[in-house]
Amino acid sequence: MKIRAITQSLSAAWAISPEAAEAYLPLVASFIKGNFQPFTSEGRSKEDSRIGIIGAGVTGAYFISTYGEASPPENAPENSVAIISMQDVITKYDQACGDSGINTKADLLLRADKNPNIKAHILLMDTPGGEAYAGMAMAEAVKSVGKPIVAFVDDLSASAGMMIASQADYIVANQELARVGSIGTFLTLADYKGYFEKEGIKIIEVYADASTDKNKPYRDAIDKGEFKLIKQDLNVLNDRFIQYIESGRSGKLKTGADDWGTGKVFFAREAVKTGLIDEIMPLESVIKSLLNS
Repeated sequence: MKIRAITQSLSAAWAISPEAAEAYLPLVASFIKGNFQPFTSEGRSKEDSRIGIIGAGVTGAYFISTYGEASPPENAPENSVAIISMQDVITKYDQACGDSGINTKADLLLRADKNPNIKAHILLMDTPGGEAYAGMAMAEAVKSVGKPIVAFVDDLSASAGMMIASQADYIVANQELARVGSIGTFLTLADYKGYFEKEGIKIIEVYADASTDKNKPYRDAIDKGEFKLIKQDLNVLNDRFIQYIESGRSGKLKTGADDWGTGKVFFAREAVKTGLIDEIMPLESVIKSLLNS
């Protein structure tokens, strides 16, 4: 998991692989420089453009559209398997220029679970992770469904993606080179004061006399190079992350958290041996298996 601190306050926790997070640094830089131009609703791609390609045409597969507008859960035909896409970075809220957020996805999943035409669910996972609290919210939604649910790893399910996938009844990878894991917690601190000073902006903070602990973990890290308080917070979040994996994969894990809970990433064949996932098979086979169960 990752916590990203910006300016003088700790932001929400993140569970995302670092290489994926760093790919967004140019976007972050454009925000800071004031050059970012958000997409308008007219400029956003059609909501179905990123789903329905894998497994398209397979009898019984019903791809719920990204925002549930073009292909809502309620329109699923009889005896179908609902497929919800979990791609790219996982966020709590809908992205202005991208995928729907977990609030939307969880709602779509729960609506699908109420439709008697839908026999089972598949979460189509291809994600480096994302916001930890969003991951927890989706994990709870997955736990609450009454119908069989499979997490299908389409090449990658890391960090928050594994938190969510672990709560499914079964986890399947599409190929041996698919990767899962990155179960761990870290923090990236960014001190922008120097940048703003060069721009002629001096940041001055004034705290109330009683607010001695306000932003203290961040202030200690940035101003004093002391990370004790931040690590305390990270350890709490990391313990909860581990608990999700242990509870969701209870009875299936073949090794302990000292193996899979250190932040390592596993190829699918090795992940089967550790118990992080159950099997390797094509999506079409998963759909047929769910329809015949």
